[in-house]
Amino acid sequence: MEANYFRFLAAELGPAVSGGRIDNLHSPAEAVWTLSVHKKPKNIRLLFRPAKQAGLIFISEFKPANPLSPSAGVMWFRKRLCGRRLLEHCADWPGLRMAWGLSPGEGRHLVLDMRLGLFLAQDLDQDFGQEPDWPGLDEVLSDPEIWRSHPQMSPPLRRTLAALPRQEAEDLLQRLRRGRAETFYLPVRDGAVLDPRPWPEPGLECRTVSSALAAAAAFGRPTLFQALKAAETGPEAKAREKGLKRARKALECLDREEDRLAGLRRSSDAAEALKAELHRLDDRPGLARISLKGPDREMDVELDPSLTPGQNMARLFKLAAKARRGMEHLARRRAEIKAQIRDRTGSGIGAKESAKGSRAGSARPLPERYRGVAATRFVSSDGLVILRGRNQQANHDLLGRAASPFDLWFHLADGPSAHVILKRDHPDQEVPRRSLIEAAALAALKSRKKNEAKAEVLCALVKDVRKIKGAAPGQVVVNRVREVLAVEPDPGLEGRLSRDRG
Repeated sequence: MEANYFRFLAAELGPAVSGGRIDNLHSPAEAVWTLSVHKKPKNIRLLFRPAKQAGLIFISEFKPANPLSPSAGVMWFRKRLCGRRLLEHCADWPGLRMAWGLSPGEGRHLVLDMRLGLFLAQDLDQDFGQEPDWPGLDEVLSDPEIWRSHPQMSPPLRRTLAALPRQEAEDLLQRLRRGRAETFYLPVRDGAVLDPRPWPEPGLECRTVSSALAAAAAFGRPTLFQALKAAETGPEAKAREKGLKRARKALECLDREEDRLAGLRRSSDAAEALKAELHRLDDRPGLARISLKGPDREMDVELDPSLTPGQNMARLFKLAAKARRGMEHLARRRAEIKAQIRDRTGSGIGAKESAKGSRAGSARPLPERYRGVAATRFVSSDGLVILRGRNQQANHDLLGRAASPFDLWFHLADGPSAHVILKRDHPDQEVPRRSLIEAAALAALKSRKKNEAKAEVLCALVKDVRKIKGAAPGQVVVNRVREVLAVEPDPGLEGRLSRDRG
């Protein structure tokens, strides 16, 4: 995170959180923290990921999915932080650190260091919060090591100062020295949004945001949630692809073995033809080849010259029987491998289909924490995962275990139906209209409207759907409907979308 931007972010974030009480703390992934702070009129969820180059800190209305059980580190912090109030704040912005005083308990300060992480401190460094000295423009432009003595002279700032005309560079340096910024910028390079700056990046398109907190959320939310998604499914996806590769290779081996056994199975025709001619042959070894008339063609049969014609006939019948048994085994083995592939991709695949083609229509794997939910998994035409509950308990479990707050929930508008969840990678992900219609239709297909021409289906954010305490599984209250979709319950939709069992 750029130091000068962090200065303005800390100035807005400190007062926003001060006075609140820490209600809970989670770690959705290694070195990622969620602090839930109770403060009227609205509770605050602070997400924090320290990193040397890509640190993030922002306030989010959406909470990331957490592991089923907290780590020892999380429990250590909960014991020392939960229930305590965040008091006065202080920022060491050139060092990318900020701290809050804490109500009585172990450790007097909570420190969030963008490079090192979250920790408790009894006392802050003596120079914590002191304003830095500022060098002149000539010194900045002439000394590539200026950041060592003046850490606020970050690489993005030095690049910008070097690219601007002299007077504009002087003006920017003066504004930063005085701590003035009214607009914040999110530069875009090659389609990727870069971290926020309190100045426009020369030569790049920039999105503008009116506050440092809004800029932090606009950049941090998609960045963090996509990283969490990749961390959650990455190892499993890699193992899945490895398993698919092994399965496809096994099918190719079966194809080769089937060709070999097919040749052996033709030994039966040769054996029958030899049997028909046996009466006119000398029953002595030495015959290496014979031309025989088969049921539909002439055949040239190789014989073992060390055996008699009768022994060769028996050998050929034996080879044919062995081929038949081998074919039965191959059929069983092929069915097993195809079942494994269906489990991983949601659809069958032939051995000679390309790997690229087989992956194109397959669903991304669900994390292990979602397994056991009785749901059918579909993949929309745009490649998004859709989950549909198969019973009341599954509808209940979908909301509790398999859905993130920013996922979309679908249900028939005027009666009972299956609950459907459309998974999103992050809160800002746009869902194509086609996928919305498909998810809504999947809900209608498991309702009393499945045979009607039209059905109206509710669409809401999961965070706006609340389970009713004490009610039967699957009973919910929808606090806010995003939209009502009119869809056609097409009976063939389920068959067109790749799917497997959750």
